[in-house]
Amino acid sequence: MANKIFKIYVQTFSFLVFFLIVFSLCRVGFIIHSGIINKGLNIPENNIFPFLDFLNTILAGLRYDGRIIGSLTLIFLGLYILFIMLKKTKFILLSIYSFTISFFIITATVVNDTYFFIYNDTFNIILLGAVFDDQTAIFQTAFNSDYNVPLKLFLIVLISISLTFLYIKLYKKIENKEFKSNIKINIITGLFLVYFIPFVTSSTINLQGGDLNYIVTLPENNFLKKATPGAIHDLDRVNRAYNNIKGESFEKYAGGGNPYRMF
Repeated sequence: MANKIFKIYVQTFSFLVFFLIVFSLCRVGFIIHSGIINKGLNIPENNIFPFLDFLNTILAGLRYDGRIIGSLTLIFLGLYILFIMLKKTKFILLSIYSFTISFFIITATVVNDTYFFIYNDTFNIILLGAVFDDQTAIFQTAFNSDYNVPLKLFLIVLISISLTFLYIKLYKKIENKEFKSNIKINIITGLFLVYFIPFVTSSTINLQGGDLNYIVTLPENNFLKKATPGAIHDLDRVNRAYNNIKGESFEKYAGGGNPYRMF
């Protein structure tokens, strides 16, 4: 029994770390493609690559990513425990779950990279045009443009499948391994995870959380500053802006009065 409990801990920890690495690699890929290849960094030829800012971007980005991965890890833990006796069902569900996460991360990163190419910015309020404008016309423009949408869709699926394959390989390796554990080790490991997962999720040592835009020290480089939060965080910010705008009357933005009373 002690070995099975320890295996749950190992699977949970490996899931969290694996997808934190995936998020970081996506951020690095975005910086390489949009920042270096497409010259979003705007570094003069005689200037040096801002390595310290780059390192700050990766480390600070982990704090943004942790908000997402921490929650996803709790879902993983729930699924693993719920179907612990149904190994085949558990394997299928976790395979689908890992693919869904991979697909969403890669899609958000690739679309954000394309968005930066068009607007020279990461996801922002302009994205709401896709909600209020003619979506059919937007998609037709995308597929008939020079943005290589079919190729990018292929790469999204290919990379998502590859990441799922790598994770499932790691998952199987842990499942097939016999751990030598005892109650003392399980208690220590359990206490570590009880603190570590909330720590990653809150991105603060005191576990109190807060708005990371005010907590995290962002890089000085303007491009790296935009790249730090990540595509999914930026999407969440746009979504919150949409929710604030949706259903609001014009009176709210006219000082609370009826703007037509003056006529």
